[in-house]
This record gives sequence, structure tokens and C-alpha cells, in this order.
Amino acid sequence: MELTDKFSWRRVWMLWRLYLPSLRKQLWAFPLVSLCISLAAVWVLLISPKITPANFTITIGISLMYYFAPIVLARRDYHVVSDQLPVLTSEKMVFLAIYFMFVTMVLTTGVQTLIFGLSSLVFSTFAHQMEDIYGMAMSIYPNKWVLLMSNFMGMALPSLTLMGVVLAKRNRILMGVVCCVAAYLAICTISGVMGGVMAMIEVKDVIADPDIAQNIGAQSEFVMQTMANVIKVVVVVVTVISLAIMATSWMLIYKKLKRGGF
Repeated sequence: MELTDKFSWRRVWMLWRLYLPSLRKQLWAFPLVSLCISLAAVWVLLISPKITPANFTITIGISLMYYFAPIVLARRDYHVVSDQLPVLTSEKMVFLAIYFMFVTMVLTTGVQTLIFGLSSLVFSTFAHQMEDIYGMAMSIYPNKWVLLMSNFMGMALPSLTLMGVVLAKRNRILMGVVCCVAAYLAICTISGVMGGVMAMIEVKDVIADPDIAQNIGAQSEFVMQTMANVIKVVVVVVTVISLAIMATSWMLIYKKLKRGGF
């Protein structure tokens, strides 16, 4: 195939055909595992109507599949093959972005969303639980757009895994996992410290008031509103950090692809 300076979807399709044998396992395993985990989560919520974080612990497996999907590119021969392919850097970027940002999202969290949606139609109890969860989320997030933006953290993590795999010369799987986990821990630490400091500043005057010490119940609404405001600020900051991580990781991936393959 002749290489030109014009972007070609045909060459993107060629990349897909080339890597399909390795991606095929994800194409059937991801939705199957996501289906089983989602059904298990629905069952847990139905038998335990009280909504707690523990009810959703099982769904972490779905997120982990999405976050670590790029390690499939860690095969040694992929770097040589990718380097010699008659494709533009932009075409490689489009292939990687479409598959690891969107296709794998559909295969994992997309299946989870579908199962939860269908379960809400079948089980009224589950539908009420989902409404309660959405209400809890909207009591923390200032609006739907901020709630949507909070998902950028989820997209930043597979970007870092992909960056680690693409940039590493050795131990590519390990580097991908380390980049993802280290960024997640850093974001959690930053948001935790920031939220704790802001909470102390916001409520210190209330805590110091002797009347509140005797009648804390009357001030509970104020305390809850204060904590909600703190969480809103933390979410916005985490979203900005996640966007910066995505931009940086994809910029580094682009520079690497211009020098060679992945």
C-alpha cells in the first residue's frame, strides 16, 4: 500500500486487521466478564436493598479491564511490525484512541450500563435503588456536566497504561500497570489531602462554637452542605488533573510513534 501524506481510514482498518488476532480475546472476554459481574451486582443489590459502597465492590473488576486493556500491545514483535507498517502516525493514534478509549469502554462499562438499565426496567426495586444512587450523586455534583466530566479520570487511567506500554523498551506490561496504578494513587492522595484540608478550614468555626457542641443536630444540614461543597471542588480539581494527564500521555505517545512503532 502506497503511503501518502493524506489520512486514510483504509490504513486504519489495516491496523485493525493486523492486531485483531490479539484483540479477539478481549472482544469476547470483556463483554462476557462484564455481563457476569453486572448480573452479580444486580443480584447483590436486590437481596441487600441498603445501598453501601460494599455493594459495588464487585464492579471494580469491570473498571480494571478497561484500565489495563492496553497491555495487550506488550508483545515484543509488535514494536518491530508497527515500526515497518506503511501508515501515518496520525492513523496509528486514531486506531489506538478508538480502540482503547471507546471500544473497550463499550465492552466493559457499556455492558454494565446496559445490564443496569435493563434490570431497572425488569425490577422496580432495582430501579428505585438506581434513582437513589443518582440522587446521591447529584447532591454532591453541582450539575450533570460536572458529573459527566468526572468520568475523565476513568479515561485518563487507560491512557497512562497505554503510555507505559508504548514508551517502555523492557517490561512493558509492568510499566503500563505501574503508570496506571501510580497515577491513580497520586490522584487519590491529592484529592484526599485537599478534601481534608478544605473540610477543616470550612468547619473549624462551627466546631469551635460551644453551642454546636451541645446541639450538633440542629447544625447537621449546614455540615452536610459544607462537605458537599468540598467534594464538588475536589471533583473539579481531579477532573482538571485527569485532563492534563490525558493530554500529556497522548502527547508522549504521539512523539514516540513519530520515532517508531508501538
